[in-house]
Amino acid sequence: MELADYIEEVSPSVKRVVPISQGSGLLIKGNFNIQTTIIGTNADYQEINNYNLALGQFINVGDIDTSRNIIVLGSGLAEELFGSNNPLGEKMKLSYQGRDYLFTVIGVMEEKGKGLAGDLNEQAYIPITTFMKKLSNSQFVSYYMAQANSGDEASAAVGEIEYFLIKYLDDKEKEKFNLLSQDLILDTISSVTASLSLMLGGIAAISLLVGGIGIMNIMLVSVTERTREIGIRKALGAKNKNIMIQFLIEALSLS
Repeated sequence: MELADYIEEVSPSVKRVVPISQGSGLLIKGNFNIQTTIIGTNADYQEINNYNLALGQFINVGDIDTSRNIIVLGSGLAEELFGSNNPLGEKMKLSYQGRDYLFTVIGVMEEKGKGLAGDLNEQAYIPITTFMKKLSNSQFVSYYMAQANSGDEASAAVGEIEYFLIKYLDDKEKEKFNLLSQDLILDTISSVTASLSLMLGGIAAISLLVGGIGIMNIMLVSVTERTREIGIRKALGAKNKNIMIQFLIEALSLS
């Protein structure tokens, strides 16, 4: 039984666990080639990420069991490699770690935005068994993605997975795992955003201070050079308040 299956079995708050292996590969079609992220995964990947298909189908259980050379393209990749043509059923080459493999396109994802891992439209998906047995020739999964039964059970799901890893894995295996929840990711983003806001606020304050000093120096020179003008205005009855307002208006105009 796979580790993902074990976690699903012993964790009542966990709805599904998806294994993921990934690496950088070169997709080639005719004279076009694109370096992109190749993601090896299973049929649940589409569900856990709430992804929709624009064309064709996603990876299914049969593809996993037989390690088929099939590929699902992100919308950006499909457009760059095939233009306005329908790519379903088309053969294309995938070059990975110096070896070339022939794949058949079975699906195209709907257009998505950018995520933490980059542009989601520039990713390609193949069966995880194909990735591990043929491309990477490795028995190790890059990471697992778990989904709780509901938002209310998210904390419980994290605790159950952590308990499983501590109880059932030996010390060497435990060292290979790092548990990361969505809440922790959001907290990290908030912390970074707050730090950036403080830094930018400090830069803005320094800029205003430097700008203010520059304007002050200009106005001091201006006042010194215009002593005669000030004297004439005073002689004509101008008050200090009137002269101050004049120079403040000029300073605001300069800023």
